[in-house]
Amino acid sequence: MLKKFVVVLAASMLMAVPALGNAAMAGSNTVNSAAIVDGEVKTADIANLAVTTAKIANGAVTGTQIAAGTISATQLANGAVTAAKLATGSVANGNLIDGSVTAVKIGNGAVTDAKIAGPISTSKLNIGTAAGTVASGDHSHDALYQKKYASVAVVAASGGDYTSPEAALGDIATWCSVMPCLVKVMPGTYTSSSNGLSGIEIPAHITLEGSGEGSTNIICGAMFVYNDAEVRSLTITSNNPVYGYYNPMAPPYANSTGPAIARNLTLNTLSSDATGVVNENGNLELTNVSINVAGPGSGNGVGVNGFGKTILKNVSISMPNGGTGILSNNGGSIFVANSSVNVPTASAALSIGAYSGAIYVNNSLINGQIVTNNGTVKCINSFNASYDAFTCQ
Repeated sequence: MLKKFVVVLAASMLMAVPALGNAAMAGSNTVNSAAIVDGEVKTADIANLAVTTAKIANGAVTGTQIAAGTISATQLANGAVTAAKLATGSVANGNLIDGSVTAVKIGNGAVTDAKIAGPISTSKLNIGTAAGTVASGDHSHDALYQKKYASVAVVAASGGDYTSPEAALGDIATWCSVMPCLVKVMPGTYTSSSNGLSGIEIPAHITLEGSGEGSTNIICGAMFVYNDAEVRSLTITSNNPVYGYYNPMAPPYANSTGPAIARNLTLNTLSSDATGVVNENGNLELTNVSINVAGPGSGNGVGVNGFGKTILKNVSISMPNGGTGILSNNGGSIFVANSSVNVPTASAALSIGAYSGAIYVNNSLINGQIVTNNGTVKCINSFNASYDAFTCQ
């Protein structure tokens, strides 16, 4: 009877023990997801650094589980957010604080052309010579575009700053304190000193610009163009339309070593005994210039008379009454390209003066005689008025 009682007591005690979950059966300190009521684990229940990357499954934390603005830069370890973890287009301009993305936060090659929308300012481009950068010399087009001028004076019959080129050039100290400066001559005919016999000087670092060869005409004794000065886009009627001059000792021409430039011009002489262009020991460049030596006289004029270095590009010299087309004097060197010299057949198209000199011609029409004297005259790819090959030597 006692044995039976013990068995019954033991059975009743076993029935009194509550059933334990799988967590308890698995061992001490083990809590699985099934044992946690949703929302019962609060921030205060989690120790700092207790939840690490290894404890979070990929994709377990989605956008809806992150409150806006709760992840700051200080909460992200360096390298924690990689390109592979960012969906395409997920980081838009509106999601970035100004200045928050710096160069040190972007790995080499991380930002490609396809990821950049809108303009990139020069401050965002490295300057250098390495591949992919923009070197300082890559976008230098100073020779192709008009230079910027510190000051501009307008010459016009009315409504301008001055009524004559002489007046504007004579008052440079007033309006041109910082060079280079521009004298812009509006359409019209301007006669120097009322009789057209006075010379007009264009000092170094000054540009005299007309409104086109068919619109602006200046009548003067001579147009003196100093080194580092320029005259362009007009017609000059004169005994010496362009006179290249170099005086390195006198201000404001000191240290003027660049060429005097004459371009986009029509030059008409008042006499067939005049000279269209004179280069007096300077450095003169003519480009797109038409020189017409005509008018009364015996036909002893000169188209271009060079004492220094003279460069002619696309220059046309016409002397219907005769004379000398191009004359090199006192050791001067004249370089002619893509040009034409048209004088009567018996006249000298190219000539060296008594004190030697040199003339070099390329791809040009030469109609007239060659006089070498003690100098050098060379022609390459040149031809005469009949388009027959022309040999200067």
